[in-house]
Amino acid sequence: MMTSAKTVLLGLLAKHKEKEGTDYLAWDVLKQQLLQDGQKPFGLTEKTTVAAWKKKLPDCFGDTLDFRKKGKDQYLTTMSAEAWERMLAEEKERLAVEKAEKKRLADAEKAEKKRLADAEKKRLAEETKRRQAEEKRETQEKLVHKALQSQSPGKSFSLKVLADGISMSKADFIAIINPLLATGRLQVTEIDTKFGIVGVKLVPDGAKPIVSQPSVASPQPSGPGDDELFRRAVEKRGQGPRLFVEIGVLRRELGWSAERFDAVLRQLRGARAIQLHGADKNFTPDEVKQFFRDEYGSLHASLTWEKQR
Repeated sequence: MMTSAKTVLLGLLAKHKEKEGTDYLAWDVLKQQLLQDGQKPFGLTEKTTVAAWKKKLPDCFGDTLDFRKKGKDQYLTTMSAEAWERMLAEEKERLAVEKAEKKRLADAEKAEKKRLADAEKKRLAEETKRRQAEEKRETQEKLVHKALQSQSPGKSFSLKVLADGISMSKADFIAIINPLLATGRLQVTEIDTKFGIVGVKLVPDGAKPIVSQPSVASPQPSGPGDDELFRRAVEKRGQGPRLFVEIGVLRRELGWSAERFDAVLRQLRGARAIQLHGADKNFTPDEVKQFFRDEYGSLHASLTWEKQR
């Protein structure tokens, strides 16, 4: 007994669903499966169209088995017309969601690349600015130290006269002089009640420096002082309730010269605003260079903020 066309087609659909998981089979794929081994079942040929084949098999197709259109292609399916349209709508919605998600991911990736590029650009600009500031400071320090070398150790001289002979702002000059006063390399010899420190002298090499002395007042207005800038850096980079932070991290954050940084650190330590700590882990030689060495030669790797903020 010859198997009916409907039975054959339902069998092919069942195998396709088991293999591919879909309830429909493309017309081109169906023809290929039916025409294998050179046979021409149910009047089917390579040139047969869906419409022509349905006319040859009027009893085969109907509500339970028919061809449905998807785009320009025809598919054999057991799905009703309503179910087919519902499936197409769901597939269209799914593709729209996938497209939107793909676009979202692409936009997010693009935004992240831009953020990283902007951050790198900012970092390079800040690094250039910091390096230029360091180079400027080093040049100014060389000028000041060269001018100081012309003075006789132990002999008083005028700070104003010294400053007038150097091409730099008053604020920059004071920023270089104050650490020398703080460390005792320069000793105050004369203080004017109106103008402040006017006379100083170089402490001879080998002599015990005097570190308890005033500093030159910075010109006003000058914005936050060095101690305030130092405190802000500690609050920004410090961790925990006591704001623990490595000294090397603070040096990079502030971008000051070593002399300026150490002078402010000594001042804050003297005011009991900070507490210094030794190394609690292994450091590289370059990291050790960033440590702070006190007047007794001890190295300190980190600090905590002790003074109430």
